[in-house]
Amino acid sequence: MPHAQKLYEQYKDNPDIVILVVHTAFEKKQYPWMADEERLKKHLKEKGWTMPVARDKDEQCINKVFGLGTSSALVIDPSGVIRYHGYNGKEGEKIDKLLEEQLSVLQDVTVPAPYDVDECLSSVLGLMQDGKYTDALKQAELVAAAEEDNLKKAQKADEGAEDFSDRDPNVSAKIMRDARYLASLIRNSAKRLAKRAEKLFTYDPPAAVKLAQKVSGEFRGIDDGDALKGKAGTWADSEEYKTFVALEAEFKQAVKTYEQNPSEGALAKIEDIGELAVGTRIADEAKKYYDKHRLGKEEADPSSPPDAFIPDEGEDGERSKREKERK
Repeated sequence: MPHAQKLYEQYKDNPDIVILVVHTAFEKKQYPWMADEERLKKHLKEKGWTMPVARDKDEQCINKVFGLGTSSALVIDPSGVIRYHGYNGKEGEKIDKLLEEQLSVLQDVTVPAPYDVDECLSSVLGLMQDGKYTDALKQAELVAAAEEDNLKKAQKADEGAEDFSDRDPNVSAKIMRDARYLASLIRNSAKRLAKRAEKLFTYDPPAAVKLAQKVSGEFRGIDDGDALKGKAGTWADSEEYKTFVALEAEFKQAVKTYEQNPSEGALAKIEDIGELAVGTRIADEAKKYYDKHRLGKEEADPSSPPDAFIPDEGEDGERSKREKERK
């Protein structure tokens, strides 16, 4: 469980990953207290664990899903394929590496490649490969509905009704599952990308608007895609967006000024812009630029006294120090 909590804290704000924990009291006949939900909540609170925990009241997950005993784990990739099935505590590093690999795959992928599905869904796969996700979703849902209808007709035939389908019920069931799987893959991808755009807005508003416009176009007619279209317009007119654009222009100008005439004052200007843009891409770029060139100056001038010799004068003292550097 400590490893699950660590993963939750690491990825809780990442829209591309979900960490879930299931509590099952499969030995409750021998240890009834294991099924006590209030005791479970108290235990989680005492441990300081904030990860989401679902209570398996039927005590079936251990047999039907995990099958390995307690603290077993499953890692399911975005396509729905099980990438890991083993013990969480013993192989934590292996799980960490696997999650990093799967996240890297998702960075430049709109909809993950699906696992093998019935060949009658090849046209849906073709639409997905062409980026026509709205059309693919509609077709997948039509196929799923048709096969569900075939199953109902087959059931009626078993009951003696004349209206029946000659399709093998097992085949219909598989095609229906595969079609629903493709539909959910498309919808979940739209939801994932919408969350990514919303999270990105705080860090880089222009990039978030660009992503929102792209996703809303690719998933037109799908709930999360349509919602993003409206958000893209709202974001582009927001004060956060305008402030970011103005600061980015100021940062670029400050860099240009420094490169034309390197000085402490020009470098301090870049640092100040980074402080104004805290929490954004500009802040990270400004800090990287400042550190790189500041470090270069310190190495070039070994006679400069280290900061350790400067008395800690608090915020005002730090501001005065920068003012002296500019002069």
